[in-house]
Amino acid sequence: MGDYSKHINALNRIVQNDNIHRTALLTTLALHKKRIFQQGLDDKMTRIGTYDKTPATIKGTYYPGGYAQYKASKGKNPGFVVLRDTDSLQVGYGLKVIKYNSEYGFGHDNSFNFEKTQWMETKYQKRIFAPSEADRKILLDTINAQLNRELQQ
Repeated sequence: MGDYSKHINALNRIVQNDNIHRTALLTTLALHKKRIFQQGLDDKMTRIGTYDKTPATIKGTYYPGGYAQYKASKGKNPGFVVLRDTDSLQVGYGLKVIKYNSEYGFGHDNSFNFEKTQWMETKYQKRIFAPSEADRKILLDTINAQLNRELQQ
């Protein structure tokens, strides 16, 4: 029993707290947010989109290069959509406790931002906030590393 008691104690520690789960989710969230808000990539790792170059008048100013030129004039056009106009989506998006079952998930801090993301996914016809294969892999790799660490103690 001596060899097994160490493992049984480790498993009890794992079951009694959610540190492994939260650590894995927070690690994944950091990369998930970078993909969306800095790299401008959807769940398939393709560009969310580009800004329209059709001439337009925005806030009383004519931009012959359209919305792309307007965004560039504000220093917010890296050449592709990154969903960071005011940063409210990025700041308010994070690890949330799902109320009905006390599980964790990624989500927005208010319904307005949630509705904006739904509109953007419809507009660009992409699953932007869904986990990518890379997100899933880092989640599982982190869980496995944490489990191995706990079992070695």
